[in-house]
Amino acid sequence: MAIVDIEYLIREYTRAIRIKSAAVFIGAGLSMPAGFVSWKQLLSKAASDLGLDVEKEQYDLIGLAQYYNNRHRRGALNQLLTEEFTKLRAPTRNHQLLSQLPLDTYWTTNYDSLIEDSLRAERKITDVKITTKNLAVTVPHRDAVVYKMHGDIHSLSDAIITRDDYDRFSTSRKLYTEILSGDLVSKTFLFLGYSFNDPDTKNILSIVSQSLNEDVRPHFCIMRKCCRLPSMTDADFAYEEAKQNLQIEDLHRFSINVALIDDYPEITNILEKIKSEILKDTIFIAGSAAEYGTNFSKSDAELLMHKLSYKLVGNEYKIISGFGLGVGSFVINGVLDYSDSVTKGRNLSTLTLRPFPQSASGGKDIQELWREYRYDILSEAGIAIFLFGNKQDNDKIINADGLIKEFEIAHELGVKIIPIGMSGYVAEIILDNVLASFNEFYEDESIKDALIYLNKRNNSDGTVKEIDSIIEVIIELANKIRG
Repeated sequence: MAIVDIEYLIREYTRAIRIKSAAVFIGAGLSMPAGFVSWKQLLSKAASDLGLDVEKEQYDLIGLAQYYNNRHRRGALNQLLTEEFTKLRAPTRNHQLLSQLPLDTYWTTNYDSLIEDSLRAERKITDVKITTKNLAVTVPHRDAVVYKMHGDIHSLSDAIITRDDYDRFSTSRKLYTEILSGDLVSKTFLFLGYSFNDPDTKNILSIVSQSLNEDVRPHFCIMRKCCRLPSMTDADFAYEEAKQNLQIEDLHRFSINVALIDDYPEITNILEKIKSEILKDTIFIAGSAAEYGTNFSKSDAELLMHKLSYKLVGNEYKIISGFGLGVGSFVINGVLDYSDSVTKGRNLSTLTLRPFPQSASGGKDIQELWREYRYDILSEAGIAIFLFGNKQDNDKIINADGLIKEFEIAHELGVKIIPIGMSGYVAEIILDNVLASFNEFYEDESIKDALIYLNKRNNSDGTVKEIDSIIEVIIELANKIRG
């Protein structure tokens, strides 16, 4: 039996996302919290009309759909689908989280449009494949492909629902079978809200498993533990548990590992954790400097920022820069230097520039725009490094209040904070705040020791730390946070 714990699933699926070899398969269970019906609920009216009990037919719903189609023809069955799946429903938090992950492949047997609606809401160019003809056309510059394996509510004549439809699947949708088989070989799938009762999917899994023998890629499924209903006897509950264990055993044939949860809302927590882990690959370097204080000369400060961004990109981090005065340009130059010298200009996707708006617009004052902008920037990062934090005010150098606001927002969003307090000004204030309330920011006490060591300008023998040594400690700390 292949039962894995949640932490293992999160770690391995996150790793697959990072190496761009992850996909998701969405079943009806993910749409039900949005207000859509299950297959059993959908066909309850059909069962009643046929004089059948949907509870007794729940393990052969495909057959039930076929019986209804035989008696009333396809139009009546399509009407049932139309009445249920054309209702306006908003995507759930789970759909939003899936669309926010850097995935490019989504498979679903659902007729609704919740996942593609979520992807578009994230401003992702989405290529939706509903019919075989759609496979011949590629949407330019697409960010994600959604394969609707059983069709779509707006193309019901091609929807897969009856036994006849399933029997014809291998010919009518042969290309879908081939593409899914290829994805199952090359990608790690996470199955969500999916029952594995569809004969076509099981057939594809079986083909892949048999062709690759022991070399099949591991996949994951989240399944709710068998729960005891008030009406169940001890024997009934033992039967349901045994049946679930057998299903888990059966899925292991296809290299599908099951993580058991107590209730479905836990799926949201798991997806939140996966998103949090992925965000740690992106670092926001926050800072501004009209001067560089007493611990760094101008040249050392510039070298620190340049080399830091260079080394971070070399450690497979993405960098976001707000283009802060005296900081942003050196961060940018470090990334460009790495791109030119190591990847020959092929790695510019590792840098995101987010210069702040300079004028009020859209009926919002500049402070409101800046606050929204800071939230937007920091929601894209998992780690924030804070440097310096001062600005010119007439003839005086004062602390940059914007950096304090960025720190507060980062803390609110759960972004992990690395303050370079030795650079002084607001960065030093942030360091004091983090150390004073450390448990609000981190669980690992060893990170506290690393922060304290990092922010001592001198070594234990009294010598000044080299810039490369400081950067090395920052990288080690970031890697420890990323895990």
